[in-house]
Amino acid sequence: LYSLCVNDKEGCFIPVSEIVPAFSFDVEVPFFNILVPTVETTMQRLLVENLMSAGYHVLFSGETGVGKSVGIQQFLGSAG
Repeated sequence: LYSLCVNDKEGCFIPVSEIVPAFSFDVEVPFFNILVPTVETTMQRLLVENLMSAGYHVLFSGETGVGKSVGIQQFLGSAG
């Protein structure tokens, strides 16, 4: 159930794995700011985008080092 998302253009469910962005390594980015896109990080990004666009507050919690801060920083950097 949680590995699917809605394809807005075609109105159907698709696996999240089909929309994981490609990763390109940039030697200028500090190691601790690198976030390699995975199915999990893509689902987190979709969740925060949808909740924020609907006007909800979002709090990410989890173990140290799983990428919470980097993921939120990347979302905020691309939010416009």
